[in-house]
Amino acid sequence: MVGLKLSKKNCLLYWCGLCALLLVGCSEPTKELSEESEAAPAQPARLALVVKYLGNPFFDEVARGATQAAKELGVDLSVYSTAGASGAQQIQTLKKLKYEGIDGIILMPVNSEQLIPAVVEVMMAGIPLMTIDTPLASTEFTENGLKAPPLITVDNGQAAYDVARFVLEQMTTPAQVLVLTGPRQAINIRERYFGFVRAVQDAPNAQLAAEMKTQWTILDGYQVSRQQFQHDPTINVVLAANDLLALGAAKAAAELNRKVSIAGYDNLAEAREAIALGQLTATIDQSAFAQGYQGVVSTLKLMEQQPVDDNVLLPVSIVSKETLDAFTPTR
Repeated sequence: MVGLKLSKKNCLLYWCGLCALLLVGCSEPTKELSEESEAAPAQPARLALVVKYLGNPFFDEVARGATQAAKELGVDLSVYSTAGASGAQQIQTLKKLKYEGIDGIILMPVNSEQLIPAVVEVMMAGIPLMTIDTPLASTEFTENGLKAPPLITVDNGQAAYDVARFVLEQMTTPAQVLVLTGPRQAINIRERYFGFVRAVQDAPNAQLAAEMKTQWTILDGYQVSRQQFQHDPTINVVLAANDLLALGAAKAAAELNRKVSIAGYDNLAEAREAIALGQLTATIDQSAFAQGYQGVVSTLKLMEQQPVDDNVLLPVSIVSKETLDAFTPTR
């Protein structure tokens, strides 16, 4: 084998050429990887809708509106609910979402005060949060040096007042009124209660016979109403803070053969059927679909640091036999 001797100059040129070839060879994959990285599609925003509980048709309709908005806007939406409207479970959900680094949250609070520390934690972590349907107590945020999350809801007090007056104005005999609500741990439910009471006080020929707090189910509405009907045979009006309680009251009235004018709240399909049959007098539509839909839209605006109104009041409608055919849900 014959050895090849290179001068120092030729040796230097040899190694420079070899390094150049290696650099060219290595640069191509880097360029391709860079191009692939730039071409990779952006991941959709991840949002969470946290409602009180599913199974109540009102909350189901809110979730339907949010899901529709997410589909149209190309975002991933996960829906979380609790068993029996549990504030403790909502707190656990908020902590979980904060830990997972969710991009944004639409919250329907079970309790207007209990959830505030968990909401403050979420906001301090920089996660945009909207509230819908139920306000949080704004004073608690002020004490923490924060601004309360934006809210999309309706004027619950005025809506309750309006539907109560609608029913009371149709009475041809003195009205003895039973007011039914669920637990009053949420501001919007307290507003409905005070709206009902104010309407009774303003009516010239009405008296508050009884007020009862129960759970938000047809069964509870039925049991409490039946007991009150039997206890006080003069009760001829029921003002219920949701349609499930109103439907329960209607069932009790039918079983006892009592003529009772009943107002509900939420405009469930079952309530509209009962209105058509003359079992309920009226209900309130509070834009359930729109609350969910606009909640997603507004949360995306918060994520993009666009301005969002602090308090958006959606329209409400009284749904009665006269307006049943013409009624169109608000989106």
